[in-house]
Amino acid sequence: MERFSCQRCGICCTNIGGRFSDSEIRRIEKGFRELEKLGIYLAISPKDFSIPLFPEEVKTLLRLSKELKIDFHPLPKLFLVDSKSKSCIVVEWDLGAGSCPFYDIEKGCLVYENRPLACRSFPVILGLDGYELLKLCPQTRCLDLSSEEIEKIFVEEVIYAKEFLKRVEENKERIMNLIRMGEISPLLVDRKNALNFLSKYKSKLIQLLNYSFED
Repeated sequence: MERFSCQRCGICCTNIGGRFSDSEIRRIEKGFRELEKLGIYLAISPKDFSIPLFPEEVKTLLRLSKELKIDFHPLPKLFLVDSKSKSCIVVEWDLGAGSCPFYDIEKGCLVYENRPLACRSFPVILGLDGYELLKLCPQTRCLDLSSEEIEKIFVEEVIYAKEFLKRVEENKERIMNLIRMGEISPLLVDRKNALNFLSKYKSKLIQLLNYSFED
C-alpha cells in the first residue's frame, strides 16, 4: 500500500467531534479522573471534544485570528486551580467549534504552516496499544491496519503523533517542576468546585497561560 497523502477534502476540518461512543466516553472520563488526584481537571465533556490545542498553539492561533479577522474562541480543556495566585492554569485547550474557523471552503486551511499538532498527525493517534487510525478520514474508513502497518503508511503523521504525546508529557513535567519549585500549588477539590473556579477566573486565563508556560 502506498504512503498516505492527504487529499485536502476538508472533512476533518468541518465535521469535528462527536466521534466517541458512550462506553468510550466513560473510559475517557475515568482516565481523566486519575489526573484529578494531581489537581488537574477536565473542563468539558469528551462528547464535546473537537481539536486539542497546546497553550503555545493557542497563542499563535489567537495572533493569526486577529490578523485574518477570524472569530476564534478556544475553550479550556484541562486546567488546574492554583491556590497561590488564586487563578487557573490551562494545561490544554480545545478548538471549541464543530467546524474549524480557519478553514475556507475555497482556499482550504488558512493557517496551514501553523496548524496544530493534532491536525498534522491526523488521522493517526498514539494509544496505549500503539498507533490507531481515526475513521473520520474517508481514506481510513475501510482500513484495518496494525500499528506497524500504520507506521509504514502514515510516515509523517506518525512523527507528529509522537510529538503530540511528547508535548503532553512535557507539559505534565512542567507542572510538576512548577510545583516542586513552589511556583504553583494546585488546589485539590472536587470537579464541580474546580469548574466554579474556572468560571470565576476565566478572564485571566490567557495572561496566566503565557506567564506559566513560557520560558
